[in-house]
Amino acid sequence: MTGTGTSAHPGRVAGSSRDWAVGPYREGLGDGALATCSNPTCESNLVWPLATFTDPVVRNWLGLPSVAGLALIFAFLRKELALQLLVSLAVVQFGPQAANLARFMSPAQLFTYATVVSVSVPCVATFAALRAEHGWRPALAMSAGSLAIALGAGGLIARVLSAA
Repeated sequence: MTGTGTSAHPGRVAGSSRDWAVGPYREGLGDGALATCSNPTCESNLVWPLATFTDPVVRNWLGLPSVAGLALIFAFLRKELALQLLVSLAVVQFGPQAANLARFMSPAQLFTYATVVSVSVPCVATFAALRAEHGWRPALAMSAGSLAIALGAGGLIARVLSAA
């Protein structure tokens, strides 16, 4: 099919759904206060409660900012976009200066994040292939095992690098 212009490009769909779900949250405004947002697609704030859910592991164990937990969750959808998701979510949370990762994450935090993403749960397509080939239980066990290894290694790396 050519040229009707009505098909949804995956990037446009993912970008618009991300904007709709993330909303105008800004850390540091106190008590979950929201920044004003003139974009009507960023008013729902559906994903930010997940950040507080992941904080015990992400902030306390891995030593990463809360926004990294959201990026790790969304990385399950497209693992190769994990770093871009981190930047996108950070810009929403911290503002345009967060497009430079060094402004809100140290090199040690970036290394920890990259390690966890590299080792952690495969993307949804890989999980589907594992399920098709091995069944639900083995696929879930493999995914849980790789997540445990990734989080364990990430926490150890965070401690070693913070001590250095």
